[in-house]
Amino acid sequence: MKIKKATILTIIIIFFVVILTITIFNCGRSTSLYQTFNSPDGQFILEVYSFDSNMLSLMPGQGGDAPGVVFLKNKSGHILQKCNVEMVQLVDSPEWNPDSVKVKLIFDWKLPVPDKRN
Repeated sequence: MKIKKATILTIIIIFFVVILTITIFNCGRSTSLYQTFNSPDGQFILEVYSFDSNMLSLMPGQGGDAPGVVFLKNKSGHILQKCNVEMVQLVDSPEWNPDSVKVKLIFDWKLPVPDKRN
């Protein structure tokens, strides 16, 4: 069975278009730090990152409308919890308690008990 050159060329072009599309959608998305919140005792930090897209042009003032991710980290920088959010501006005024941190309608995370060994 003989395959025509035009068929081979079409397959090659389709392959490169698919690879290019995948690359654009995966590489066009990056994150930037939107806001941080420190716990009152300084043991934990919430970091809110927004997903930036080079593919979309946002109007001024729409930076908080971006989707993103929230990380709860300890003071050493280890990630303890992670949560995706639809709009980073929704993560505002976290409520810190001795054993938990929460943002209404977003998350309610238990904080680890500090190690009291010396």
